[in-house]
Amino acid sequence: MISIPMPFTAADIEQKVFDAKQRSKQLFDVEHLKLALSLIDLTTLNSVDTQAKGAKFAENVNNFKSNFPDVPNVAAICVYPSLVKTVASTLKCEGVGVASVAACFPASQSFIEVKELECRMAVEAGATDIDIVISQGAWLAGDVQTVFEEIKAIRKAVGKAHLKVIL
Repeated sequence: MISIPMPFTAADIEQKVFDAKQRSKQLFDVEHLKLALSLIDLTTLNSVDTQAKGAKFAENVNNFKSNFPDVPNVAAICVYPSLVKTVASTLKCEGVGVASVAACFPASQSFIEVKELECRMAVEAGATDIDIVISQGAWLAGDVQTVFEEIKAIRKAVGKAHLKVIL
């Protein structure tokens, strides 16, 4: 079992949250809002998403710069694995990635082999970023080792793609 030390007290966390809120008030200006936009993954994760909707989503991002020349584009378009190929082939913007939720998102309730395969297939289809949710059941049961091993296996499966782990 992996032991994770908690170097922060509840009071430390409360102070950091307070400090962040105060700092955010100082950073609420046009330039920082533009920066925030450039860090966003524009996402569609609807059960009724189609290939056509994925293509339209990418076209909207392709046209963003001509419609808003002084505003940076988003960091990535995030879709389900089945839409990655369409989005990747339609997207023409430099610097905008193709993100895919994977590993049986959002519940993560499946076999590690299925999670690895889905992640690998999404990357092969063109995903530059993979977003997964940890195995919450294992985490809540205190089985941190399983969570660690799954993340490690998925990290290997996605190769050079960026991996985002959602708690």
